Amino acid sequence: MSNTPSRNEARNEARKDAQARDQSAQAAQGARSQKSRSGRKAPSGKRSRHQQSPHDDTREVEWIDTTEALSRFCAVMKEEGLVAIDTEFHREKTYYPKLALVQLAHSRGIACVDPLAEGLDLSPLDALLADPGILKLMHAGRQDLEIFVERMGSVPAPLFDTQVAAALLGLGEQIGYGPLVHKLLGVTLAKTQVRTDWLRRPLHDDVIDYAADDVRFLKPLYDRLNGELESRGRRAWLDEEQGSLLDRNTYVQDPLEAWKRVKGSDKLKGSSCAIAQKVAAWREHTAMRVDRPRKRILSDDIIIDLARQKPKNMGPLERMRGLDEGVRKKFGKVLLELVAEGENLPRDQWPKPKERPTHRDVDDALVSGLVVVLQVQAREADISPAMLANRAAITELASGKTGLPILQGWRRKLAGEALVDFMEGRSQLHVSGGRLQLHARQD
Repeated sequence: MSNTPSRNEARNEARKDAQARDQSAQAAQGARSQKSRSGRKAPSGKRSRHQQSPHDDTREVEWIDTTEALSRFCAVMKEEGLVAIDTEFHREKTYYPKLALVQLAHSRGIACVDPLAEGLDLSPLDALLADPGILKLMHAGRQDLEIFVERMGSVPAPLFDTQVAAALLGLGEQIGYGPLVHKLLGVTLAKTQVRTDWLRRPLHDDVIDYAADDVRFLKPLYDRLNGELESRGRRAWLDEEQGSLLDRNTYVQDPLEAWKRVKGSDKLKGSSCAIAQKVAAWREHTAMRVDRPRKRILSDDIIIDLARQKPKNMGPLERMRGLDEGVRKKFGKVLLELVAEGENLPRDQWPKPKERPTHRDVDDALVSGLVVVLQVQAREADISPAMLANRAAITELASGKTGLPILQGWRRKLAGEALVDFMEGRSQLHVSGGRLQLHARQD
């Protein structure tokens, strides 16, 4: 190890000197470097974001900007077999999310890791996330997982997503972190930094405290939620529900399928579908290559207009509303070539648009009755009906469609079988004690 003081140590010394100065110098504290935060404890009895509660703690918030410090912190998490993790990122101006901050927590400390720090290698964290013996705690972790899949090529597992777990316990279909912390732990979190530019450096102390709180309570939430899932026999539900989150294909974008996400593509027919597929795939590849948001390359409206109008030369492009002159000059020739390729594609190679179910022959009264059955089953299980199925899915069930989520796994046992029994006349609704009940028919 070098004898040269680290940048963090140097900043700590500078901080001591600053404290000896006149009080008027404190006005400049907001501009000091992050490096002064390493090993800092929040003042006793104070929190910048949350009020006092039995769950308040005095764990240090460490600013990590070196690989050595990250390795030390990860070693503790590996020892404990658990990591609470959250990220801050931006993607308004890029195709891929730009990682700006990683928050980590173990029983003895909390860390805010600066991925923008010069020379910092995130490999120790990558290894931890790839370790199947380490449980990863997240809240609404899909976008965080996307970042790590892009970095690592695999999905961090095993996972416990507190938002998913809360939904399975009837605490709200997509409850936010703050409301869940308040509901289960009695801690009120402020929303003072929701518009923070996380890529900016230095970050103010209040901003870092705000970020640290996003992992501070994940372990207490896990303890409460996991215990409740176990006691109610729903722990296996969580594993099933997180299946898509742990599937790498969830985060892989297939450019040839991109056209189905273009607004209005479900109304296209014939060769227009082929044109939309060609143009949308080109847009996706271009956005990936230059790392810009896809709609800044070409808007959805222009893709639909190209698919419908099928221009043969630059004239229609010059008159096309919303097609920027710079885009037309830069990509006009390419767009015309893509239109021609799509239009000339053999009929048997035309892509099929996403199906738009009509269900004209489905009895609305039957659908309404099934929705009531769903609500009764959800009430008895103390879970949101929306976690089981929406009206569109119930309509598909009434039309005779199979393979629906409501007919699979824990949803089938909880409500799917009851819905099928009701449709086939084996059960009926009746009122008992002022409550609607579902019972088997007694013929």
